[in-house]
Amino acid sequence: TLLCRTMAAMLYDVAAAVIVETLSCVWLEAAMFGCAAITYLAIAGGMLAKKPLKGGQNTPFRSLSAKHSTAKTATYPRSGAAAVRFTASERKISSNISANNSAAKTASCPRSEAAAARTTSNEPKMLSSPDSAKMYASVANNIRERGNAKDLQGAVAEFGRLPLVPNRMGEELLNSIVQACMSCGDCNMVQHHLLNGQSCGARLTHANTRTLIKALVAANQNNFAEMLLKHASRFSLQASQACFHEVLHAHALAGDCKAAWCVIADMRNAGFMPNQVSCSILLKLISSQSQAADLSKIIELLDSMDASVDDVLVCSITEACLRVGRLDLLSHMTFHWGNNGHSPTLTAPIYGAMIRAFGQAGYVERIWALWDEMQLKGVEPTEISLGCMVEALVANTEADAAWRLVREIWQNEDRRHLVNTVTYSTLLKGVADKPEQVEAMYQEMRERQIQCNTITYNTILNHLAQCRATHRVPQLLEDMKNSTPPVEPDIVTYSTLIKCFCASGNLNRALGLLTEMRADGKFVPDEMMYNTLLDGCAKEQRLSDALRLAQEMKNDHVRPSNYTLSMFVKLMGRCKKLSKAFDVVDSLTEEFGFRPNIQVYTCLIQACFINRQPAKALSLLDRILEDGLRPDAKTYVSLVRGHLQMGLVDTAVELVRRSYRGNFPVGVDSQCLEEVVAKLGKGSAAAAGLRKDVEEMRQHQRGKGHSAAPLHLRSSKTKTSERSSKNIGKQDSRSFVGAMSQVQHKAVTSETMSATRAGAPWRQAPLKAGAAY
Repeated sequence: TLLCRTMAAMLYDVAAAVIVETLSCVWLEAAMFGCAAITYLAIAGGMLAKKPLKGGQNTPFRSLSAKHSTAKTATYPRSGAAAVRFTASERKISSNISANNSAAKTASCPRSEAAAARTTSNEPKMLSSPDSAKMYASVANNIRERGNAKDLQGAVAEFGRLPLVPNRMGEELLNSIVQACMSCGDCNMVQHHLLNGQSCGARLTHANTRTLIKALVAANQNNFAEMLLKHASRFSLQASQACFHEVLHAHALAGDCKAAWCVIADMRNAGFMPNQVSCSILLKLISSQSQAADLSKIIELLDSMDASVDDVLVCSITEACLRVGRLDLLSHMTFHWGNNGHSPTLTAPIYGAMIRAFGQAGYVERIWALWDEMQLKGVEPTEISLGCMVEALVANTEADAAWRLVREIWQNEDRRHLVNTVTYSTLLKGVADKPEQVEAMYQEMRERQIQCNTITYNTILNHLAQCRATHRVPQLLEDMKNSTPPVEPDIVTYSTLIKCFCASGNLNRALGLLTEMRADGKFVPDEMMYNTLLDGCAKEQRLSDALRLAQEMKNDHVRPSNYTLSMFVKLMGRCKKLSKAFDVVDSLTEEFGFRPNIQVYTCLIQACFINRQPAKALSLLDRILEDGLRPDAKTYVSLVRGHLQMGLVDTAVELVRRSYRGNFPVGVDSQCLEEVVAKLGKGSAAAAGLRKDVEEMRQHQRGKGHSAAPLHLRSSKTKTSERSSKNIGKQDSRSFVGAMSQVQHKAVTSETMSATRAGAPWRQAPLKAGAAY
């Protein structure tokens, strides 16, 4: 026991001594560390007092305090108002610190890259540390998220958490707030933050600037985007020529020539000269002859360039020159390229584009000249260039020459692959009114194993519909099924078949085909299909079927047109439902919001005479004038012949005289006039007086400067051609407009075609369908 007590006392003394010694060392080290810290802070404070930081940069203490406040905010969330007050005060202090040193210098001249690099290198290490970079990246992502959520106030609050510094982190922060403002559609805030970035030395990069301009153009803010580019240096933007092209393209799509040329001027002021891309965009503005002056300015821009033009630009120039009718400018460009040694290499696509353009203008001689030039220069044609050549010839009623050219290409085994389905489909459209040639081309395709597509079969079916050759339809449909791969019918196929059956008087088969198409469920009937069926119902006077079709049109949400209305009026008139015809016109026009045209009124007039109500027909003439429409020759012919059939000769004579009066005389055709004269008696004084009055009124119109009403003379040859094309004219009202434009087109190009025949007689020789090549 005594030994144990002795040892315990010794251990206690040793432990006490160790503890006392340890505590004395810790306090000594703590005192030494405190003295060192006080010395360091005194020295650092003196240096900062002598040399304050520039550009609103943080001192180590401030960065440390900001870091602590951020952590505290994450732990204890502040209210929105408190956050805004803290942000405002922080930005105010930062602005006051940098005002005395950098504000005046920044306002007077932009910060150079070298100065920005020096400033960045002198920043405190805390701003360039990985932690600061992560902090800026996190805040930038938060700003973008707030912008995508349309929370601009929240994005601005996030932006205020960190100072805007003139380095990569500051640029990223500025770009994020600008994107957020654009997402929220606030251009004023965009302008504000760009100006703020300029004052702090932060700028948007070239890529970010182009992204901003694209967003402004997409938001239809072309004027604001143009203003930013014009004053790029003021808004801390690094603009490139691609940015100007974005705005230029937007003005080109809008058709604003004046604004487009202003962009070109701003581009030059910014130090960017217009290039080929600029000219290609400007060429999109050229759409009519009134813009020939703009085309001349574009040609001047091209003359000032030293670089050679590419294929796309050559094609664009060609089409623009043809649109404005200034082929002399195209010749000028060709001469300029040759003198400067920058002549573009004319490839097959360029030749194809030029051939297509000249074909649209109707210059057949120029088409052949380009084709021959391509052969002489050894430029191998492609499928596309051959297709352009065939299409240009067919469009100018030179289908026979196009067929001969295709056969010539086929004889060359090296070029045989150029002849394809599209080539023959275009040829078939050109000979649709020639049954022998259509059949010969189809057999030629089968012999040469050229695959027929849906367009090919639809073209042949349309030809069979015009010829009313329904007996050949089943074989053609069988060929569609047996082809490899099988050719599936489309909505045009069904429409063409229905037209074929209706034209041949087989309305039941046409209605059955409509039922089959509905059961298949792939296609929905369109207006043209319904109009064809209604026309068939009108011919066969099947009122119940027509009313059922009208209900189906309504169920399918198919909007009727004036052509549909005309079919209903014809049907009601032939079925002795005159009052119902007027009710249909009034109800449909009111329900679908359109006005009846002169063709509908003419059908109503004919329906009135079918129902032996001439007074009601005559009252429609006054209604036509009240609706602001002008009666045409067919309207007056219907009125005159209707009164003649009713035995009202005097009224018919007065209507003939009325057709030649007024500011817009239309007259009647010669056959109608002869019918009236025959009723009066060819040798009678009344007939002579009518002829005299008609001629005097025509002379009076010539004296007033108005175009006199035509005589509408018809020769036997004209009547024959009209009978042969009667079915074609019934297809759609648009075909009449197309036919008139084609007649005018032929009159303009007749001289050119005559010269072509003289220069290349073999191309104009008649081609027999069965002749061997």
